[in-house]
Amino acid sequence: MNSALMIPLFILVALAGLVSLWLTGVVLRMTTRREILDHPSERSSHSRPTPRGGGLAIVVTVLVVVIGAAAVGWVEPRLAAALVGGGGLVAWVGWQDDRRSTPAALRALVQCVAACWAVAWLGGYPAITLTTAPLRLGLAGSVLAVVGIVWAVNLFNFMDGIDGIAGVEACTIATTGSIMLGLNGADGGALVSATIGAATLGFLRWNWMPARIFLGDVGSNFLGFSFGVLAVWSENSAGIPAVWWGLAALVFIFDATTTLVRRVVRREPIFKAHRSHAYQRLAQAGWSHAAVSRAILLLNLGLGGLAVTGFAEGWPPWLPLAGGAVTCGWVYRVVERRRPM
Repeated sequence: MNSALMIPLFILVALAGLVSLWLTGVVLRMTTRREILDHPSERSSHSRPTPRGGGLAIVVTVLVVVIGAAAVGWVEPRLAAALVGGGGLVAWVGWQDDRRSTPAALRALVQCVAACWAVAWLGGYPAITLTTAPLRLGLAGSVLAVVGIVWAVNLFNFMDGIDGIAGVEACTIATTGSIMLGLNGADGGALVSATIGAATLGFLRWNWMPARIFLGDVGSNFLGFSFGVLAVWSENSAGIPAVWWGLAALVFIFDATTTLVRRVVRREPIFKAHRSHAYQRLAQAGWSHAAVSRAILLLNLGLGGLAVTGFAEGWPPWLPLAGGAVTCGWVYRVVERRRPM
């Protein structure tokens, strides 16, 4: 990282965290006044009506920083365009859904449009690196990138089910990404990733057990989209394979994907709300939301450390990814024994 930029970038990231902390309080008062509430149901993990849409503070903070940083040349214009245009779009449809239910087809359409916008600005996804050499994908890579970004959007939405969990996941992914990007001299990307982490940390102060406000679709959509975009951009422009981002996010990826596959095999309605994820079953087994979120934090620190070490040492990405998958599989099995799906 450019040493001359370290202090102003650090100050900017710290300010982003403080602004998000303040803005979340503003959003809390607004959503309470307008009765934008998440009411408990048999599928919920909370017991009282709670304001939702707190992720709006994260969205506003991050987009303002990205636009300002791009204006002074700290962030690449195409990364800024992908994040501001696409991220703003998925956040908008998420906010509409938080305010009043939005048809699933419309949400899916908007997410696909946003992902296509981002991938077009980022120059497609011509190659993926799983070993020491990239595998050329051509046009199929762009399709893969769009699907991956849309899945990342929904991944965060699926996994945002208890106090603090999505905030913890986002903070650790963002920190891991900013370290890798900083090590590789991609200061703009490191700034964006660190800003996402700081803004989420500010929100997390309000979302920790017992949560006073929920992230909402506006926040979960935006976070998933942003990490998907950063993963594609970092492989294309910063020399960091997207697989390392996947390793940092593996707890969410493994739980959501495994649970979805099992529900498909059981012929359960996959679009119906449920409480079958491993983290939800752990809470049902008697763990507090804070305890589950702390366990996720410990797992993420290990996976993030593995990603940073593997990238810095030049390991083939598939190797630590396989090790991380085995670890997540073991944890999933332990939860299954305590509380079967």
